[in-house]
Amino acid sequence: MVAFILRAGWWSEVSREERVRKPVFLVILLALLLGFAGLNIQTTDWQEIGWQHTLVLAAAMLLVGFCEEVVTRGVLLVSLRGSLRSEVRVWLCSTVLFGLLHATNAFFGLGALALVQVVLAFCAGTGLYLLRRLRGNLWLPMAAHALRDFSSFGHALAPSGNPLAGTFVLGGFYVASLVIAFLMLRRGA
Repeated sequence: MVAFILRAGWWSEVSREERVRKPVFLVILLALLLGFAGLNIQTTDWQEIGWQHTLVLAAAMLLVGFCEEVVTRGVLLVSLRGSLRSEVRVWLCSTVLFGLLHATNAFFGLGALALVQVVLAFCAGTGLYLLRRLRGNLWLPMAAHALRDFSSFGHALAPSGNPLAGTFVLGGFYVASLVIAFLMLRRGA
């Protein structure tokens, strides 16, 4: 994927864009996302998981964050901007497709719960879309995606505390993402 993007000369467009300067929105989103990840990491029994499994999990989540962001908030987003010419449609289409990317989990054990994951992935994708717009590059959404997944999967493997606090903070991230997207896109930012 990277070799193709580099060979096609798309890396600059895929990885960078003009930054939307709304620092308060960036702080809100990062605080909520880091709060969620911090709560998950704090309430995970890492000794039960083991350091080798933790390293494999970290590497896998870095790859997932990198690949999914390059495809959805990179190539797809830039392509949609070239054809749709409306940032609202670009956000909506790229984020809906990111959500639908997770529908395949219905075939890997989630069943009908995959529909819930599609909706939640849409909300998460909105936040990741905003991180790209607010920071002006793809690196922050990649790191945020990887950290969110690492903390979530780690906590799911060996919970050692109450997951409700983290779930509540993640819900706040989802709601804040939708509100901020509405505010930014309504003003044409």
